[in-house]
Amino acid sequence: MTEFFVRMPSSTNLMAFETDLQDNCWLAQRLRPYVQYAQFAALWELGDKAVVGEDGWLFYKPAVQYLVEPWPLDSAGDQNNVISAVVSFRDQLAERGIHLLVVPVPNKASVYPDMLTRQARKKDEPVNAVTIEVMRRLREAGVEVVDLFALFEQARAASAGEATKYYLAQDSHWSPDGVRLAAKAIARRLIDLGWVETKQTDYALKSVTIERHGDILKMIQVPQIERQFEPEQTDCTQVINRETNQPYHDDPNSEVLVLGDSFLRIYSQDEPGAAGFVEHLGYELGFALA
Repeated sequence: MTEFFVRMPSSTNLMAFETDLQDNCWLAQRLRPYVQYAQFAALWELGDKAVVGEDGWLFYKPAVQYLVEPWPLDSAGDQNNVISAVVSFRDQLAERGIHLLVVPVPNKASVYPDMLTRQARKKDEPVNAVTIEVMRRLREAGVEVVDLFALFEQARAASAGEATKYYLAQDSHWSPDGVRLAAKAIARRLIDLGWVETKQTDYALKSVTIERHGDILKMIQVPQIERQFEPEQTDCTQVINRETNQPYHDDPNSEVLVLGDSFLRIYSQDEPGAAGFVEHLGYELGFALA
């Protein structure tokens, strides 16, 4: 403990002290929030989970590291294994008469590198070069891919100067505007491929505003830091059954199955409910999904 008081409060010393605490007894759990808050107050550091960007924006640190550090899949052999795995999955589905559409969802730093650091505004090359290469190789292998990276880049350029944000400032996930933009593009791709036919929609849209702290603040697990940020107000759009006025519900027997991660959960299983990606894809197609 005494080392904390005799060392200069530099980023290196504070992070080293935090690591030492994590490796020690139960006292670490009691002291960690206070040490991390001191680190935040003195150096604007948020530990190993988050990075502070411009204008109060927060970024998930592992996602940033993916963009700026050497990636394990840089070697051709490992990268080919990724491609082979996806192609194999596609082929197994095809044997059962099922189509596969692959949609890599960008992390926030890929779409808003300029909100991570002002230096990114001076760079012309893509910050997500490895993922772009993976998508290129998938296409070469005949896998259908939707490029949301290009979609968000084009949308940002078209809405320059407007208040539209496609990702949340305090959260690692997309905003309701980002959800709707992606859902429209993917629905259009499914229709253009001839894999689905739209139906007369039974759905309507309902505006709902929520306030909450983002998941990045929750990951830090330091209430003292969380209290330094106002809850983020988010204008969501719920998908409602037009006849019953009840929220959208999945159909386990649907012809379309969506597999994904927390980018599907936000606004859907999270509040306000029935306002996430799956619901909006169902709205665009006119029928419920699984």
